[in-house]
Amino acid sequence: MITKPAGAPARPDRTIGTRRRPLWHAACLCALALGLAACSSSSPAPGTTRPATSASGTATSASPNATSTAPGTDTVGDSDPWIIYEGPVVVPDGTERAGNRAVRPDGSGDHWVTPGVPLPVGNKDAWQVHPDWSPNGQRLVFAAADPRQSAATLTYDLWVSDANGGHLDRVLDCQAPCLEANYPAWSPNGRSLAFTTFDLKGQDTVNIRIDVLDLATHHVRTITRAAGTDNVTRPRWSPDGRTLVLEVQHWSNAGPTGKLTGTAIATVSVTDHVATATVITPWSMWATYPDWHPTQNLILFSTRPWSELDTGPSNLYTAKPDGSHSTQITHFTNGSTRATQPTFTPDGSHIIFTAVEGDGFGNPTMAEIALDGSGLTSATSSGPMFGTHPRLRPNVR
Repeated sequence: MITKPAGAPARPDRTIGTRRRPLWHAACLCALALGLAACSSSSPAPGTTRPATSASGTATSASPNATSTAPGTDTVGDSDPWIIYEGPVVVPDGTERAGNRAVRPDGSGDHWVTPGVPLPVGNKDAWQVHPDWSPNGQRLVFAAADPRQSAATLTYDLWVSDANGGHLDRVLDCQAPCLEANYPAWSPNGRSLAFTTFDLKGQDTVNIRIDVLDLATHHVRTITRAAGTDNVTRPRWSPDGRTLVLEVQHWSNAGPTGKLTGTAIATVSVTDHVATATVITPWSMWATYPDWHPTQNLILFSTRPWSELDTGPSNLYTAKPDGSHSTQITHFTNGSTRATQPTFTPDGSHIIFTAVEGDGFGNPTMAEIALDGSGLTSATSSGPMFGTHPRLRPNVR
């Protein structure tokens, strides 16, 4: 079993004033704490059915990622298949952060793909997170800490790059009162980005909302806002670009003692002006991390957000956009594999996700399973590989 380095926090949570910062921070920090341990482990992922093979075709034992956390020399070619994911990187001050890494499906070529966006020195909370492919597979979008900001005023901006990390463009500069822009998702036509954003007022996070950025005009419009003690986050587009699926988080109160009491999946129209999101799953289900099938009216999600992974089983489900026909894909039990952060493969036939093994937050590796629940295996054919938030590159065109 892969263990957490001594001194690493078990369930970290960053707070700002009376409202907690979104839960992505806990996921990244937990994963980082496990990063170096994972790189040295040889534990295979339960459920793996595809063995690693050597150059001669002989089966070998599966093992997690053992590559450097420094920037790599591999480049993402115009037509190569790649997985983009979050993994550990080392910045010039010697600290380990989360960054955007790319690896081929066979496990080769793993490298830090966006070292050209500098991370603030001396601030361990400054990362690159939540990368997404453009529909044609030629560009990336991701959120990154602003290197111009101090720890006390750290903001997150949105960046676009070529698939190989070149031609970087800060497409949204999160300036006061904006505190963070995050979880970007490319529209099906490649012209817009949906994302989560919120502002800072005094010591409180306010105006939590889902916005859409027009990449040609840089015009930003709000699609929906959080109400009461709820947060809205993690938007993903419908195939026709007219609807977003998102996650709603419910907190017991908006103060510093507030506790997360449930998460649910919701949909909202992109064409309406500041529409109200419609919740489609029961709060008790703890539905989280939604995605939309690339060609069908089918929504994918997992149960239990990262901060709650140690409180019960986490599995993959699909449902229609109105919440009907809910279908359980995986059937992991309490204390076994936790399935989280799922996304459809570009052809919609499979799901790539983060499989968490071990106790507590365990060892996150990238996994894949067919939409019908068969063929659970590692996302990299060389064996289980440490990483979170994996996304397979669309067919390049």
